[in-house]
Amino acid sequence: MAALVINFGAKPTRASFLAAGAFTVVAVLALVYSLSIYIYRSWSIRNRKAARYHDKYGPTFLMVILVLALAMNFWYEAGRRGYLGQVPGWLAWW
Repeated sequence: MAALVINFGAKPTRASFLAAGAFTVVAVLALVYSLSIYIYRSWSIRNRKAARYHDKYGPTFLMVILVLALAMNFWYEAGRRGYLGQVPGWLAWW
């Protein structure tokens, strides 16, 4: 997904690299989270502990972060291409 974001525009820009970095960080955090859940569940089963095996917050949190990263990418690309009209000053240097 990160490589796709870099190649989304006409040429790679700083904004596309930031968006790709955000997707990469989200992917690494999701991997670490899923590994920790796996280890916890495996340990609980091995030790016959009564534990919660469902995940209430993980999928929701992951989707919110992915949607925010995707929105950030579209915001940067729309600002760079001039679709937002007057580009804010903090976005003008992208």
